[in-house]
Amino acid sequence: KPGYLDDQTVNPDSKAVTYAAFRVNIHNERWDGVPIVLRAGKALDESKVEIRIQFKPVAKGMFKEIQRNELVIRVQPNEAIYLKINSKIPGISTETSLTDLDLTYATRYSKDFWIPEAYEALIRDCYLGNHSNFVRDDELDVSWKLFTPLLNAVEDPAKKIEL
Repeated sequence: KPGYLDDQTVNPDSKAVTYAAFRVNIHNERWDGVPIVLRAGKALDESKVEIRIQFKPVAKGMFKEIQRNELVIRVQPNEAIYLKINSKIPGISTETSLTDLDLTYATRYSKDFWIPEAYEALIRDCYLGNHSNFVRDDELDVSWKLFTPLLNAVEDPAKKIEL
């Protein structure tokens, strides 16, 4: 797939930010130690929107060096919810295998239900006055307070980011 600067409509001298990734830690009893990683980019190899929640590592247990369990909510493409869990391999072995408990909407519901495209549902919600898929003013204010320091840090990496 061509990169961002390969697009003929983009200035070849462009210094536009095309990829960002950062880790957020929430310091409270419930979320302490659970990494929240946000990533976004232009002209990447694959186009997807998903939320990945990695659960706390197992502190003690009989299985050594196992991966974290993870809940994945894939918004696009191919809407799905799946839980990646460590499962003991059957038999007398003490090895584990990462297994997916998978609910892919198109596989489960396509035969029985019509699943609208994202914008079809959004336009319908707008027409019906359903605000649940739209950002409120206060949510927008918080997002600017979160991302403005990050964008400024890209311009001047010497600045320390404090949120």
